[in-house]
Amino acid sequence: MRFDAVAAYNELHPHFQGRIRRNEPLARHCTFGAGGPADVWISLETQEELIGMVRLGVAQHWPLLIV
Repeated sequence: MRFDAVAAYNELHPHFQGRIRRNEPLARHCTFGAGGPADVWISLETQEELIGMVRLGVAQHWPLLIV
């Protein structure tokens, strides 16, 4: 199954308005300033958001990278 970034973004956007971006350069979030764009970037604020996002990602078979 192929990851559909647009579908994931559309599903997540209502819950993370203002904290979700498409094609966010990972270099902005890395000490070395290296990294290509993330298909979907979410700035999480709480441990509960992180747990919920990981659970949803696993259930949807989304690739996750936690920075």
